[in-house]
Amino acid sequence: MINVEEFEQSIREWTSQLPDIEVNDETLRAVSIDGKTLCGTLQKHQRAVHLLSALDHQTGYVLSQTQVGSKTNDAALRSS
Repeated sequence: MINVEEFEQSIREWTSQLPDIEVNDETLRAVSIDGKTLCGTLQKHQRAVHLLSALDHQTGYVLSQTQVGSKTNDAALRSS
């Protein structure tokens, strides 16, 4: 399981290094991180495509998305 306080501190440190961005409680936004298997991607002799995405709650936009291994799941991500 990820330590929430350590994760938040890491994000604050990273964003503090970005130019022209002020990070404080008013400028921080909620972001969800979730994994999904794409419908219709399972093929004979191939595994289905699994994606991990970060979604901005305020705008509803996907901020980032990356393909992950088929054995990766939300529980595995939380424990890493």
